[in-house]
Amino acid sequence: MRRSARVFSIIQKQLPGSVLYGDFLAVGKTDMFLRGFRLFTSGRKNHNDLRRCVMPLWRPHDQLSFDFGGRYGGLIRHPQTYWTITDPRDDRYSAAVVLEQIMPFVSEFEGIQTVASFLDYFDFMRPNGTVPVQLDFALADYLTGDMRGCETALSYVESILANHEESRLASYRPVVARIRQQFDLDPVGLGGLIQCWRNENVVRLGLKVS
Repeated sequence: MRRSARVFSIIQKQLPGSVLYGDFLAVGKTDMFLRGFRLFTSGRKNHNDLRRCVMPLWRPHDQLSFDFGGRYGGLIRHPQTYWTITDPRDDRYSAAVVLEQIMPFVSEFEGIQTVASFLDYFDFMRPNGTVPVQLDFALADYLTGDMRGCETALSYVESILANHEESRLASYRPVVARIRQQFDLDPVGLGGLIQCWRNENVVRLGLKVS
């Protein structure tokens, strides 16, 4: 077992309802979101990057990944040392250090219970012009009944795809085309498609829905 997984396994016992997936510690209700923490090594011995992340499970399955340092989260900086410094000889000490760092975010993450609360929490991300983020917001707006917001975000994504040929965007094209077709021809049916993607992610990632 990796040291980060050992550290989080100790923390898990102290956080009711938390679940350990490999070396990722998930907190809060796992229904439409996966949120939690992961510990990465850095270039300095025993200095770790402790990251927090919230991932929407309605994201089309071919875009979801375990890049937990990703789009809705970031580095948790230690107030004195910047990095989270652990002791490879003492997992319990390391767990105490990590737990102290993540506790302020645990209650915040547990408070993200609905798609609407996700939108409220990450409203500051609205100006983010990347395709994945805008696609997430388009589907989130749809799920909360904001059809105008969905159309705005979806149209923005389509304009980006139409004006950029980068290979990194190739996998988004069929997904966005399918969403557009469903949204225009059968808006109600788009909800079933989103739920299908969510269910596929739950199964593929081996998540325990709570």
